[in-house]
Amino acid sequence: MGTFRDGTVTQFKRTTNSGLPQNVVKLLAKQRDVVAYRQLREHKLTPRAIDHRVMGGVLRPLPGRVLTTRRGKLGRDAQRWAALLSGPPSGRLTARSALALDGIAEHDESGDIYVLVEGGTPRRTAGVVFRRTKRIDPSDKRIVNDTPSVSTARALCDAAAHESVEQLAEYVDRAVMLGKFDGGRLELLLRRHRNLRGRHKLLAALATLDENSGRFRSIFERRVLRLVEEAGDMPGLVVNVLLAGYRPDLHRPGTAAIIECDGRDYHRSPAQIVADDERETRLRALGYQFLRLRWADLVYAPEATVARIRAFLAANAGPPVPSPREPATDASQQG
Repeated sequence: MGTFRDGTVTQFKRTTNSGLPQNVVKLLAKQRDVVAYRQLREHKLTPRAIDHRVMGGVLRPLPGRVLTTRRGKLGRDAQRWAALLSGPPSGRLTARSALALDGIAEHDESGDIYVLVEGGTPRRTAGVVFRRTKRIDPSDKRIVNDTPSVSTARALCDAAAHESVEQLAEYVDRAVMLGKFDGGRLELLLRRHRNLRGRHKLLAALATLDENSGRFRSIFERRVLRLVEEAGDMPGLVVNVLLAGYRPDLHRPGTAAIIECDGRDYHRSPAQIVADDERETRLRALGYQFLRLRWADLVYAPEATVARIRAFLAANAGPPVPSPREPATDASQQG
């Protein structure tokens, strides 16, 4: 034990240069330099000892009886921890905040943080949206990057209360692409929670499942398909069908026509660009022809885009003719 000049008696034996017990320092390292007031009390720091560290600049108060050792603006990971610690210990990230941990929600660098808690009514905290439930099923509890979170399926269910149908479909599509979509678990949760807020929106998003490929259409692909369907004279396009070992965005079976939707969210990384080039080279060698569309084409020139698609499909209505270097049998390899 030790005594400060103001008479405050510490309740710990070993401290670091920052004036905090080593066990608290370890806790801060795990929680991105954020700690709850209740946790400090659990580690035997008295209210006066905590106040002393706040006045000395060792700890900085945050909303929701949370403190941090950081001086500047908190990063998003630290903000998530602060949100979790501002509620009861049962709290776990959910909705968009949980999906962001998996890379499913890509634009979560600002805005509210969503936390699911068991029972009780957490105090209101700026920047935090608390969702309450009687009990979080153990199957929906997980730790992602040392951060308490719910399962992807549960996060999708909770996101339905706040997100649009298109945004939910985007989440589902990315979850499928990343191999993190658990249809069985999601179906079970939807059956169990008949009164789920936004349930109809999530069901509408799930209805975008393409029965030909078992994949979910991206927003970009759905917009293209909608344009084509509204035109009424270009039937037969399918999404992500297996074609010679690849899955192009849109293809009309039996023809050489492939349409690629170069959306910024789906064709952006250097690795993806290389993979797309290799795929196109291979399929062109098999006799397939490509039409690449940009998001701007759909938004700013929809009529011209429909005309381009119509002309492209008409010009490539026949089966693919492979180049002499490729065996003719590969041209029909579809699944």
